[in-house]
Amino acid sequence: MRKVTVALVDRANYGRLKPLMQQIDAHPRLQLSILATGSLVLDRFGSVADLVGRDFPKASMARRWCSLEGSTLATQAASIGLAINATVSALAELRPDLVVVIGDRHETLGVAIAAAQTHRTLLHLQGGEYSGSLDNSARWAITKLAHYHVPATEQAQSELIDSGEHPEHILATGCPSADVLAGVRVRRSDRVLSIFHPDTAQPFSAARHVREMLTALLTLNREVDLLWPNIDAGSGAVHKEIRRFRDAPGRRWLHLHTNFQGEEFYAHLGCCALAVGNSSSFVRDTAALGTPVCLVGRRQQGRERGQNVRFAHPTARSIERICRLQLEHGPYTPSYLYGHPGVSRQVAERIETLKPLSLKTYAPARGELEVAGG
Repeated sequence: MRKVTVALVDRANYGRLKPLMQQIDAHPRLQLSILATGSLVLDRFGSVADLVGRDFPKASMARRWCSLEGSTLATQAASIGLAINATVSALAELRPDLVVVIGDRHETLGVAIAAAQTHRTLLHLQGGEYSGSLDNSARWAITKLAHYHVPATEQAQSELIDSGEHPEHILATGCPSADVLAGVRVRRSDRVLSIFHPDTAQPFSAARHVREMLTALLTLNREVDLLWPNIDAGSGAVHKEIRRFRDAPGRRWLHLHTNFQGEEFYAHLGCCALAVGNSSSFVRDTAALGTPVCLVGRRQQGRERGQNVRFAHPTARSIERICRLQLEHGPYTPSYLYGHPGVSRQVAERIETLKPLSLKTYAPARGELEVAGG
């Protein structure tokens, strides 16, 4: 029986990894355990860890707190150290053969460092991509710590190989969220879905940028579902600006949500007339649903985008213009840029047969075979 620990640090992690977790949990030769940390265990983000526990009652779960209050670059950096310490104790408790991480969060970097330094085989999903924030560096650092990979796109796979990763260590191509999106019933409404996270490359601009976005949304004369931002540096200012805007007279059209449970978020993506903001989900997950997107600012700069995504500068004028163009266009033809359904089963089957690794090696094409840490 191969023991597999899936690390979850926020609500987006869980939404994308749940199909893979289901396949691991159902596999007769795999045993699922869960490391819940980051904002996943925080009450103000909806205590998503409780939902995970209900969805996977047989799986052992280690809950660890690592997120410092403050929402600054300093607290974000210090939280990486806490995540390392928390993960070391969690891995000692869960004793996995393989650790699965996804994406580019700073908390995930802490998990990856702890796993690699304790000689745990590490599998990373969504490597080989680029974005416009500090998360970009975290993603590539995790890539260089990981032994195995599941890139989401063909281009990302090429980037991994070009960077020296072994082609035979790439298990599949595609994001597990494709398995969730395949079951979403697309029924368009007139509502707008919005998320604005602070850009860690320019956190001091977060309040001004979200104010510009909210001002643009006001002109659309539509009901707007707005999710609170993540825990990144600058999120305190975003929270404050959203509250100030909400509390002004005549703002009943703005509906604030802490979190959408389970597949509810993807259902909203498939029902809204337009998605506005800078969430990575607005780039990755909307392609398969054909949802029109107004992508605000540079936080997702560098990501592969489908034709359904149009970029807007973080000014009310630019955002309003793109929103109206997208509403006029309406739904787009769905694409499978970020993978076809079935990737979760494929990855689970490969996990069962993986050769355990502790030391990282790079492809001979990079020159003489290198062993990290030598």
